[in-house]
Amino acid sequence: MSPKVLLHERQISKTLTTRSRDETDQLRALTAGSLGQLLDCRSKTRADAECDLNGQSNKITALDEEASNLQLLLKESEKQPTPHQYELWAQLWRMRDLTTEQPSFHSQLSGSRAQLAEQISACCQLCQDPPARCHEGLIGL
Repeated sequence: MSPKVLLHERQISKTLTTRSRDETDQLRALTAGSLGQLLDCRSKTRADAECDLNGQSNKITALDEEASNLQLLLKESEKQPTPHQYELWAQLWRMRDLTTEQPSFHSQLSGSRAQLAEQISACCQLCQDPPARCHEGLIGL
């Protein structure tokens, strides 16, 4: 082969090698860049997920604390009667007292009626009038 051809082949070989190296470098840079972006994206996603989990756990903790505070308030409110409950109890005691006094009032009323009937009868005897006429006169008063 002639030296010109050899030189030409060497130049072509150098050019191809240089192109191959350039393409390989470009491919490596592209791959490394994409891989880096993918890894960055993955780490950001993990950080966001951890942040969301931390935020959710903080919210759950706050809700648990609020629930326990509300349960304590409920227990305290059950221990302390409200003014309405005091009023209800007073009315119930008053009704119980009136219910127990009612039979005695009925017996007093019956006794008073019997006394009244006796007094009317005595009055009628004093007047020496028949009882029916005497009752009519007293009732008219």
